[in-house]
Amino acid sequence: MDFNWVNDIATAGLTLLVLWFWKPWSQAYAGEKGKNLARKEDLETILAEVRSVTITQKEIEAKLSGDLWTRQMHWNQKREFYADLLTYIHESQIGYADLIVALRTGQSNKSALEKLRDQAGKFGRLYALSCIFPSAHCESALGDYNERRVASSAITEEWAESEAKLLGNFAALITEIAKNDLGLNH
Repeated sequence: MDFNWVNDIATAGLTLLVLWFWKPWSQAYAGEKGKNLARKEDLETILAEVRSVTITQKEIEAKLSGDLWTRQMHWNQKREFYADLLTYIHESQIGYADLIVALRTGQSNKSALEKLRDQAGKFGRLYALSCIFPSAHCESALGDYNERRVASSAITEEWAESEAKLLGNFAALITEIAKNDLGLNH
């Protein structure tokens, strides 16, 4: 008996079975190979686009970083200005308190007056800087305070108390202005 025809049918069936099993895998493999080939052909174009996007991104980052640095430095200058101004107020309050005590007790007021004179010089410096860093509201408040201060040839307890009270009101106003100007009012 001749079994060639059985062998041919078995071979054909086995071939169909192998093709049926491997066909999805071979199609996926061929598809991926095709995509990879297309990518390699377009690689220079893709790399040029990536470089362009990277350069643009770096430029934007640099600009944002520079703007942020500028804003931070400006905020730091404002903070330092307000800290110096509040220090001036505090030291002046101590100077007026010392002067009032000296006047009440009959002691020498020379030390207190020297302290107040030094503070007046610091105020002059701060007043000059007020047009640069803080808000216009702060500059206006400094101008108002400067106009209300009274220079007196007669150093009396009433005068010192009046100046200390003016300074206390000024301290409260400047504190609120500083909070607003520095964005600290939540």
